Amino acid sequence: MMTRHEKFWVDIDIAALRRNIRSVQHHIGARRQIIFVVKSDGYGHGAVEAARAALAEGVNTFGVATLAEALALRRAGISENVVLLQPSLDDELEAVIDAGVQVSVSALNTARRISAKALGRPVHIHIELNTGMNRMGFNPDEAIADVPQIVALPDIHLAGMFTHFRPTAVPANGEVRRQIQLFNSVVKRLRESGVHIPCLHAASSLSILNFPESYFDMVRPGLLLYGGCNGSVPADGPQTEPVMSCYCRVLFTRRIEKGEWVHYGDMFQAPGPMTLAVIAAGYGAGYPKALSNVGEVLIGGRRAKICGVVGMDMTIVDISTVSSCNQGDVVTLLGRDGAEEITAKELADASQTIPYEILCRLGRNLPRYYMYPEIVPPETNRCRTDSVPVRSQ
Repeated sequence: MMTRHEKFWVDIDIAALRRNIRSVQHHIGARRQIIFVVKSDGYGHGAVEAARAALAEGVNTFGVATLAEALALRRAGISENVVLLQPSLDDELEAVIDAGVQVSVSALNTARRISAKALGRPVHIHIELNTGMNRMGFNPDEAIADVPQIVALPDIHLAGMFTHFRPTAVPANGEVRRQIQLFNSVVKRLRESGVHIPCLHAASSLSILNFPESYFDMVRPGLLLYGGCNGSVPADGPQTEPVMSCYCRVLFTRRIEKGEWVHYGDMFQAPGPMTLAVIAAGYGAGYPKALSNVGEVLIGGRRAKICGVVGMDMTIVDISTVSSCNQGDVVTLLGRDGAEEITAKELADASQTIPYEILCRLGRNLPRYYMYPEIVPPETNRCRTDSVPVRSQ
């Protein structure tokens, strides 16, 4: 790791991201395509840089949640397919159409309004089907009645149909398979009625790992490509690696005696003489306050437990078993140091949240340094060819 000029930052390994994409593509098979989900600024990794890395690996479709995210990709020169997975509001439609963004549709009236605003411009849509999540999407009977009307509207081009699976745990596989069966039955009835559906997609990261029957024509991985599913990937699944690492620096060290209190409040009292380090990490930049008194960091390849509360910009850790620790030393909050590693799942479990939130909070709030692969295939110039870390913000 090269010297950084911040006290608290993240590194993004673009080479690891590209390896993850290749691993997932190999796992799902060459005939299927990836919709790379880059919403929430690429889960904190940087949507534009993540998309450029994916383009270098042959991915040409990206999923976003908001119009602002779609326009950010367009401003960065990414002209490939962008699918807006969240419904568009009426006052956004003109900008959506102008940007050539593909739109998800969950109601007949929405499709009619899109058609009315298109004015001769083709608009590609993805019909969302509600198979049990009860968030967005047509109910099955509504889809059977309304989709034929939608595809007949002027300037509307059906690009695909999709659904979301409700369960987030493998033991609920019966519910996932029920949703798959319902999705298949609606698609079958629509096709029998003459509706041409070019593409089907349903599987996000968890389904890619556990339900091959959900792959259809495209899959929508997010966390899996960012390497945030470690610990959940079966032995025969796509092997991926973390893309984000997070670091800070030691600000100060001190000795305390038995019975002394540490940091704000009455959360930690020294059980005996201790050596402490103050580190430049806090909840103000996304490090979870829920790690107070329970989280661990890595210093010199050894684990050091958090003592007391995680502050806004400073946290205190026990370095009594660390052989050497000085002001300015690097602290690993997320990532590997020697034989030890702290994963997003470990931080999430200790914080009683999920890896998605850990990555999004850290990546979006901290300076990002990108580590680019040294060798890039000659067919693309979208990914940098140097190996020097580049700071993004």
